[in-house]
Amino acid sequence: MATDRVLLRYRSKVPHAPASTVKLLTTFAALEILEERKPDFRFETTLWQRMAESPGPMFVLEGGGDPCFDAETLEKLFAVLSLSGIDAIDGDILIDRCIFPLQDGLEPHRLSDHWRSMGWEQC
Repeated sequence: MATDRVLLRYRSKVPHAPASTVKLLTTFAALEILEERKPDFRFETTLWQRMAESPGPMFVLEGGGDPCFDAETLEKLFAVLSLSGIDAIDGDILIDRCIFPLQDGLEPHRLSDHWRSMGWEQC
């Protein structure tokens, strides 16, 4: 039934934050465009390990904005770490989310060069 007649309208002039379903559609569309324009693109999440004895966190998890990164992915990452001989982490894990701006006007940036210069190695 195609018609332009409005059947129900409730607070249609009041602005609202988009619902989660709209965010999902936006994400899906963005991923489709990304796949179309850059089919070899991959989100990168990097785990950095401190190589020298110094105060601070033992590991840094550098997020890359992967919308599919979840608890199961994190478990797989730690399983690979375990296979490399690390059975326990005695210290903190810092979550580096610097790729995302914290507030308007701040540009996102990666700290990869910073971690390397501080004696960290990519796992």
